[in-house]
Formats: sequence, C-alpha cells, structure tokens
Amino acid sequence: MKTLTTSRMTATAIKDRELELDVLSTLVIDTASAYKINHLVDDDFYFEDTREIYLILKELVSSTGLADPTLLPNRLKDKKCYLSLFNRYTLSTQLDYHINRLRELSNLRKIQSIAYEATVQASEGREFKEIKAWQISELEKLRVKDKGTSQVSELEGKYDDYLSKRDQPRVETGFRKLDYITNGFLNGSLNVIASAQGIGKTTIALNMVRHICERQNKKVLYISLEMSYLSLYGKFISLLSGLSFSEIMSGRARTSGGWKELEDWQWKEINNSRAKVYEWPVTFMGEEETGTADIGSKLKEIGDIDIVFVDYLQLLKPSKSGSIYETTSATSRELKMLAMKFDIPFVVINSINREYSQRTDFKPHISDLRNSGQLEFDADLVLLLHRPSVFREPKNGENKEEFEHLANLIIAKNRLGEANIELDYHFDGERGRFKEMEKKHAV
Repeated sequence: MKTLTTSRMTATAIKDRELELDVLSTLVIDTASAYKINHLVDDDFYFEDTREIYLILKELVSSTGLADPTLLPNRLKDKKCYLSLFNRYTLSTQLDYHINRLRELSNLRKIQSIAYEATVQASEGREFKEIKAWQISELEKLRVKDKGTSQVSELEGKYDDYLSKRDQPRVETGFRKLDYITNGFLNGSLNVIASAQGIGKTTIALNMVRHICERQNKKVLYISLEMSYLSLYGKFISLLSGLSFSEIMSGRARTSGGWKELEDWQWKEINNSRAKVYEWPVTFMGEEETGTADIGSKLKEIGDIDIVFVDYLQLLKPSKSGSIYETTSATSRELKMLAMKFDIPFVVINSINREYSQRTDFKPHISDLRNSGQLEFDADLVLLLHRPSVFREPKNGENKEEFEHLANLIIAKNRLGEANIELDYHFDGERGRFKEMEKKHAV
C-alpha cells in the first residue's frame, strides 16, 4: 500500500525502514533471541527486501533454530539491506520494544486500509450500520499482543492490582445477605436470574439496577428485549416513588371507588423520583433486534460500562441458525466470552418452564434452565426466583398476607462460594419492590 487516494483523502502508508532493519539485525546477531522472529508476521515488514529476508530467516529458525545470515540466497547478499544488517548498532534488550513498535506500525497501516475501504463502501452507497459492523469486525482482527498468552510476571502484577482494588472488581446487588454469600457480581462473570414467567425476575433485576446506579454510581447497560424503554422508566419511577406502575403510567390514582386525579404530594413523589432517575448512569438497548455482536459494539461505543443486564436470553438474536438448544447454547457462550473480554459482569435473565410446579416442593431446580445445558455450565452464579403463591394456596398456619408476598431466591450455583442456599424476600408487585427478610436456610 504505497498511497491511499480518494477524491477526499491522500495518505502515505506508515512505515519505518530503519526499524525493520534494526529488528532483523538483532535477530541475526543475537542467536538467543532468534526464536522471537515468530512474534512477527510478514505484514509487519512494509518493504519488499526486508520482508523477503524475514521470510527466509523465519524458515531457517524453524528448521535449524538459528537466523543464520550466511544461509541466505546469494541474490539477497548482494542487496544493500543485507549488508546493513551487520553495520548497525542495536541492543538485544531493545528487541521486544522494537518488535512491538513494528507491529504497531503494521496495525496503523491496516487501519489506514480499513479507513480507505470504508470510504469506498460509503461512496458505493452501503448502509451506515453495515459499514460500521464491517469496520468493527476488521479492527478486532488487529493484533495488540500475542493472543492467549500472559507471562507469569504480568499475572503477578494483575493479582497485586486486584488485591489493592478488592472492592472494585465486583458490583454489589444491593441485597446484603445475597452480597455476603456471593460477594456480588464479579468482573468477567456470567450471572443468571431465572424463573417462570410472571414471577418477578425483571423486577428483582431492576431493584439491583437501582442500587448499582444510585448507591454505587456504576454505569449500567440494560438490554430490554421484552419491555419498552418507556415502561422501564415507569418501573423505576414506581420503585422510587412508592406509587403503583399503573398509576405512574396513567397519571391517575387508583382508589376503591375507581380512578381519580393524582394529588399534589403524589406528583411531588413522581417528580422527585424522576429527578433521581435522571442522574442514573444507565443506558438502554434492545428496542431494535439485538444480538451478542451488537452488545459488543455498544460496549465499545459507550466505554466504561460496569455491568450489563440482558432481559432476557431467549429473545437475543442468535448469531447462527440451528435448533433452539443450539442457538441458546451458542448465545450463552458468546455472553460469557463478552463478560471475560470486557472484564465486567453480565446478568442474564432466563425463563424456565412451569413444569416444576408438579413437584411436591413446587420449587425450581438448576436443571430447569430452559433450552440449554450450556448456560448452566457457563454461568458463575445461578439465582432461581420462586413465589409459592403462584403455584399453591397457603397451608394451614401460614399467614395469608405474608404468603402472598413471599418470594424465595435460591442460590443454585455459586462457582466462587457457597451454594444451595435459599433467601426469603418480601415481594411488592404493585410497586416493583423486593426486600430481604431475615430467614435464610439451606435448600
């Protein structure tokens, strides 16, 4: 790529011949460093003669273990660049830096090429979203460091940093006992909240979002694939104000005799709640068809997101065709990889069948996770939500009102701590509130 030229852009390719020669010279002279030639690829060399020398030296290292310049073909020995390999002052201690710089220049050239191609696509009338998706895909292919490798010294540093920020690598749920048992949502983790339809899994997630935004001031990306943004906004206002969701959305108060206009104090509560929600660092996504690739793009676009909520798994656009089991399994794995890639927790809401109501204890099990055993495997934390009143009448001796508002949260899997524990909550469906109760017992 000598020059990029369009009607609006002319750019010379970024390169550094002296740097390319310095790297080759060090590899030839310092036999102990010859193996580092494998840290490079031919695209890292811009000039034809240096690239040719690199390719032959790489073959020699592969076969003999040495970058022996005497074994180069005679046609190369006559070239000026070959002679200059022995007339350079280089330090082997600088080789890693020079290799990284060479790869940096190679990436910059590729960015130039991507920008040029994007310009061509735009001039051809391609859609913005298509060009953007292509650019992101191409940029992700660029090498920043050796893929999948990490030196022990780097890990030591990361661990020290982790310990020094022990309160930061997690996001608290806001429920004291749950956080004590699970240590909150850890960075890089995939967390599942599952229940049958209508039990309150979205509601408990929104209670967590409130705490995360209001008390921890952490940035949330909430992917709502079932509920409109306006409805979510109304849910938050209801949660904060204490007015029912139906009152928030209708702008009227519900009484035993029907509906009436809201009083001044009620409007005050609504407006105060709106002011609080306005300050929350939360971004919504999902009113358009959304898949895992879209989530990854959004995270890059926004930056500094602390936690992602996906509501819910089965409504995500699959990345490939197949059976429900296959697509759900693939989506589960992709979400886990996103959590690890961005080093933030993902909280995924998942539906389960009501068939568990046929059991004598009426309680869900982790095996009830819908359409995928992969999700059970990928998840670091699985929380199963259950409300007995949805499935049975109160037993003799059970307080009817308490029973109607009782919700159980079962910690069915906890990769980093204690599991098979059940926590009791008071559930207020009208106002979308969950409150921890004192009772805690093993399942």
